[in-house]
Amino acid sequence: MLCDRLVERLGGLLVAAIPWSQLPLVLAQEEHDPASSADNEMRDRLTEHGWLESFLIWASKEPLDFLFYVLVFLSPFFCLSAYLSWKLCKEIEAKEAKRKRKAKKE
Repeated sequence: MLCDRLVERLGGLLVAAIPWSQLPLVLAQEEHDPASSADNEMRDRLTEHGWLESFLIWASKEPLDFLFYVLVFLSPFFCLSAYLSWKLCKEIEAKEAKRKRKAKKE
């Protein structure tokens, strides 16, 4: 049967063979695993994969804070983009006006 096994691809490793009936037990064991200490957790967070994973977990748990920080960090770039667009628009209008004046003289 198709629902007998949970197959998940994580980090290039194929983890399989967890029956659906035992899935809640396996997930509960992973949450309360006594083997993982604070030192191992901190060491994992210092790696590139661990940092990204902790960042994604934070973003999924606190989506409003994540969006707030994204807007705060990107707003200067939005303002810069608006200013440069306005400046480009004025330059294009000036070139068109100059071209019209030149065409009118001829």
